[in-house]
Amino acid sequence: MKYNKIYGILCSIMIAAIVYAREEKSCLYFSVNKDFIITACLAQNMEFAIPENVFMGKNILKVIELNGADQDNIDQAFDETLQKRETTIASYIFDNKKFKAKITPLFNADNEVNFFIKVVEQK
Repeated sequence: MKYNKIYGILCSIMIAAIVYAREEKSCLYFSVNKDFIITACLAQNMEFAIPENVFMGKNILKVIELNGADQDNIDQAFDETLQKRETTIASYIFDNKKFKAKITPLFNADNEVNFFIKVVEQK
């Protein structure tokens, strides 16, 4: 009986994960160090606006040109992420498309921060 409950819970989790994966939008992932340098990236059902070899190793805040308000929004989101030590979301427009960046801080044992960023296009 105990194992049936555990098996049922595991099956429910697996089904939820499959449903979530199917509902997940196309997105871009970035790993960024404390100096905002892009250290890794991954595209999931979405194309990068510029080739990876152009932006890898560059400051994520300077890779694409945004209008002043959108750039301020991204800058403020990073500041808020550092101050609150929690995930923040910033919206911006690039190439006439609306995007949302979810910025998550990752602190190591020495309290140094890296960032994990998920970008999705808003429809």
